Amino acid sequence: MSDDTYDLEKANKLFGGENMITKRKNLKDEEVIDNIIKYVEKIKKFNASNIFTIVSQIFLSVAFVCLLCNFAISGSFDWSLYPVGGLLLVWFTIIPIFFIKKHIVFISMGIMTVGLIPYLFLIEYLFSAKGWVLPLAIPIAASALMAALIVISLFLYTKIIIYYDVAITCLLFGVITNIIINTIVYNYVKDKEIYMPVVITTLSFAFISFLIFIIGYLRKENI
Repeated sequence: MSDDTYDLEKANKLFGGENMITKRKNLKDEEVIDNIIKYVEKIKKFNASNIFTIVSQIFLSVAFVCLLCNFAISGSFDWSLYPVGGLLLVWFTIIPIFFIKKHIVFISMGIMTVGLIPYLFLIEYLFSAKGWVLPLAIPIAASALMAALIVISLFLYTKIIIYYDVAITCLLFGVITNIIINTIVYNYVKDKEIYMPVVITTLSFAFISFLIFIIGYLRKENI
């Protein structure tokens, strides 16, 4: 066997061994990375659970203090049900933040929408005036929540420029929702008089919305 052939075989063995070592190193690196990812996910879940527990304890403590003060002063539970009901509504609304990864905003809004109805009836039960939830409060809440849902969808799921998002937001809340809510209130109180502050507010938001839209269009054309 010539020296060249011997050197070639030695080199092949050597490089083959180095390849084996490299593969083992790569395998170990992948295992380390996988372990790190699993550990981080575990820490996230652990932290989320702990934070939710702490927040729940804070809510529970505040509710208990309200109930205790109410009972100590008047011997019954009346005004304390306002904050307790609100705390309960907020607590249910923030649950998806800690335990759900996708569509958190929409799930939270859905929970808030469902929970808002019994809370409004609770307020009506505690309040002296009756019969205003169905014809007044729920339509107002529904129109505001619908506008908020549209705006959130635009910001999260569309790629239109920020100027258009802001312009649509001003148009929805300052003009459309403003008109709807005032119409609901006018129909409830049986008042057909048109108030100038409402008109001024509506026209102002319409102008601001148009102005922001124009600015966004000009910026888009210059890009």
